[in-house]
Amino acid sequence: MKVIVDLLSSRAFFLLYFLLTIAFAVSVEGIRSNLFFELLQLTIIISAVILISKNPRFNLANSFYGFTLIFFGLYPLVEFKMGVIYWNGQDIDTVYYIATSIMVLLSLFMFQLGYMSKLKMPYRPARKKTNVKVQSSALSRNTFMICLLVLVVPCAYLLQRFNYNILALQFRGMSELIETVFIMEFFFWKPLIFNIIFLTLLIMVKTKSVSFLKVIFLFAFMLFFVGPLSMPRFLVFSLYVPLFFVLLGWHRKKDCRFIGAVFFGMVFAFPLMDLFRWFGVDDNVSFATMINLEYYFAGHFDAFQNFARIIILDVHTYGEQILGAFLFFIPRSFWVTKPVGTGFLLAEQAGLSFNNISLPLVAELYLDYSIPGIIIGFLLLGTLYRYIDNRALRLEDSLSLFDLAKLIAYAEFVCLQYYLLRGNLLACVAFSTAILTSVFVAYSLIWFFKSGFRFRYGIR
Repeated sequence: MKVIVDLLSSRAFFLLYFLLTIAFAVSVEGIRSNLFFELLQLTIIISAVILISKNPRFNLANSFYGFTLIFFGLYPLVEFKMGVIYWNGQDIDTVYYIATSIMVLLSLFMFQLGYMSKLKMPYRPARKKTNVKVQSSALSRNTFMICLLVLVVPCAYLLQRFNYNILALQFRGMSELIETVFIMEFFFWKPLIFNIIFLTLLIMVKTKSVSFLKVIFLFAFMLFFVGPLSMPRFLVFSLYVPLFFVLLGWHRKKDCRFIGAVFFGMVFAFPLMDLFRWFGVDDNVSFATMINLEYYFAGHFDAFQNFARIIILDVHTYGEQILGAFLFFIPRSFWVTKPVGTGFLLAEQAGLSFNNISLPLVAELYLDYSIPGIIIGFLLLGTLYRYIDNRALRLEDSLSLFDLAKLIAYAEFVCLQYYLLRGNLLACVAFSTAILTSVFVAYSLIWFFKSGFRFRYGIR
């Protein structure tokens, strides 16, 4: 098993399957072609592959490169050649495809320029060292019992919101039919239960106090309340991938298993999970109707085309949309002119048949600030992500409860990039904030109970 995992996560295998994918994309016989556009797309694809293979690991940078590779590189090339147009929109002229490719290349270049910059971290005096054995013993003591105590309220609340319907708790499609189940149940309460268990398991691993029976019980508990078939696909990816990568130590590996997991998830796992979205809702949905080539061109990867339509519209909102995203928590009753999600705005302006569409970050920046927005925005984003990635490396050997919570938040933030970069920004920032907040609520609850039991040995 280890040999197979090592092979699948090697640079050689990564390069092989992406070369085969590129060969497939290039060889597709479609209804249109343009040599210049195809060369631009190959430049995007090859640049992203080189940047990933140069330093393959689980971090924010490779999430960005992976997103660019899949959503802005491979899929647009095939969509263009096959003449795929999403949401019954008007045909897009080749000139705008080329312009969009150039903007994507610009964003990739500026991000890399920012990521290469060395931002000095502020000096923090070292804390007084605590005996590792004492700290480990204090951290692990009564953790399992505290975890169960902390889980009582959120689990009871979730059961009540789901009307004690066990099937609805397991399958997303059925849960969406229950009137008492709202957004917060999916994006805060389920992640809160998940992260309480995640933090408990991480404490067990870090303090080498793993008990087989306790681990099995906690995983069973997790699958019952936060099963992968009960949530949106991106949320499953953003919770379960960090869980396995962090607990198994894969996040420290300098190999391609993360981008491999992304590719496997989007090609194989996501269609299967989408099938269960309609379980108990639509009897016409089956394995045959979901797992086919048409699924991959049904609008799930519409980010590039939506960016092209923003360029076609040639309108700018001068910061209004991004301001709305960062101030998402202000109710519309107080902010009457609060912007709607940019995807909704685009759908209305472009006359699309569906309005809950994606709009990538690069399009948000272009809509608000034109080309200077892309240049400055991605330069700052690259610099910020380099800083966060470097800070995350300091968390590896820490036995501080707070640092373990930060490690979980970082891992989930890495996986949330595919959601945040795809957009639209307003909804994605709001939901991602709720998910990451649940990590620190989980930390606060466990810390509170540990403090109540007077376990102070260097734990923050």
